[in-house]
Amino acid sequence: MVKYLGKISSVKTNRVKEMMTISRSIAVSKNELSILKALQKLGGKATPEDIARQAKLERNQVISSRSWLVTKNLISVEEERKTEYTLTKDGMVFADKSLPERQLIESLSKVKVESLKNLKSKVKPEQFFNIGIKWAKTNKWIEFTKLKDEKAIKLNAKGLSALKTPSLSDQILKSIAKAPNSMMTLEDLKQAHANLSDELLAQLLKRKLIESKERIKITFVLNSKIKLEDLITDQITRLSRDDISSGAWKTRAIKPYDVAIRAPILYPGRKHPYLEILDEVREILIGMGFQEEKGPLVECEFWDFDALFQAQDHPAREIHDTYKLKFPQDANLKIDQYKKNVMKTHLNGWKTGSQGWGVFDETFATSRRLILRSQTTAVSVRTINKYRDPPIRMFCIDKVFRPDVLDAKHALEFHQVEGIVLDEGLTLRNLFGVLSQFARELGFKEVKFKPGYFPFTEPSVEAFVKHEKLGWIEILGSGLFRPEVLIPFGIDYPRVQCLAWGIGIGRLAMIRLGLDDIRELHSQNLEYLRTAGMVRKTRAKS
Repeated sequence: MVKYLGKISSVKTNRVKEMMTISRSIAVSKNELSILKALQKLGGKATPEDIARQAKLERNQVISSRSWLVTKNLISVEEERKTEYTLTKDGMVFADKSLPERQLIESLSKVKVESLKNLKSKVKPEQFFNIGIKWAKTNKWIEFTKLKDEKAIKLNAKGLSALKTPSLSDQILKSIAKAPNSMMTLEDLKQAHANLSDELLAQLLKRKLIESKERIKITFVLNSKIKLEDLITDQITRLSRDDISSGAWKTRAIKPYDVAIRAPILYPGRKHPYLEILDEVREILIGMGFQEEKGPLVECEFWDFDALFQAQDHPAREIHDTYKLKFPQDANLKIDQYKKNVMKTHLNGWKTGSQGWGVFDETFATSRRLILRSQTTAVSVRTINKYRDPPIRMFCIDKVFRPDVLDAKHALEFHQVEGIVLDEGLTLRNLFGVLSQFARELGFKEVKFKPGYFPFTEPSVEAFVKHEKLGWIEILGSGLFRPEVLIPFGIDYPRVQCLAWGIGIGRLAMIRLGLDDIRELHSQNLEYLRTAGMVRKTRAKS
């Protein structure tokens, strides 16, 4: 019986094979066939724009068919890349006039020496006057001097010599402005200006007078071995229920299916790996009973420095260590009793037992100065001022800003994770306990501490964790807030103490993600973001 059924099955299978026509011809859509016919009429080689006109299609229809035509080996595509230069908004202004440094020395050529005040009106637009001085000085065309006790500028011999020859920079701007569509290729520029150097071109780009755009010229080339009459436009590419029930599959060609072709890789949406780590830290701290607080990115020096007992003549307040705002420059800081207490603490220690710094601007002008926040500890003291009464358990995960040289280990803006516990009877042992638990929650089994120094904590402690590959690494600084920080609030110190700690979370994230360059923490490289491993949340066993 089984044998008989097997024969019936075999017969049916063979009959189905006979009825189905598996197409070995190349199937194309109607648009694709129109494109190929147009390309043939144009001599087998043409741009998408020419093909679109010939085939009476839109350009985007031709471009969207490109990948399928290439995949089917019906065409090949040639790409010619050219860099084109256009004028920026400032470049258009100076193409019409001349560069500000040129305007400056042309004005000086009539008087040789002129005051800055009188010269300013000679440069148009006037806001580019300082830029004109900068470049005239860079080119060594001018010298600074005095004229009737006023600052003045003198045109020197090199400046006079420069006036005798036309400005190549001006000529380049004017050439681009007059070119079709105000656009020129590098080849066109070098042909028009034989003495154009790469350095001058780079300078114009750096000054943002011109900008470069890469243009790609695409050409479709017809495969000469293909016969258009052999192509078919009616083929079943997906066998549907209607095809089977209507019997259409018996008479129409069916596209062959190659099981050896790999399916496309699909990348699901996900958070940036660095944000996943920040979320993990946030979850850990909330789980430990902390409340998240936020503070302004633009901060006044009072909260960033004064409230933390950092002297007003401290080097960290200088421009090379802190970003200062040009506008607005001052905060609307209400002077209450707490801020007066901070002032007295800085001047002579007040009743904190300290000698103070002996320095404080009693007009609070220094305290009002606006900066980009340099430390999230500003949020901690703002929180203490907000609640005052213990217990307080807060944390902050946010950005801070510090001038630095951007490289693999240093960033101009980065995240800090800050936390405090304000309560009665706290000791250094409590701090060790909080930090040890936090480290275990992050997945580190071993934690050790050593004495450290931080301006607003005493005693101060650095925490290290054991990494499987890197050994002992520092993850945070911590300590107990000094009396000079707490007593101005009216807090009953030393009965009430404040544990404080801060983590440079970027360094920890680099270790977790296996990165060597801090800039990759904010990577927008899609290849990296798609293939980076998921951040696995691990908790070390107690």
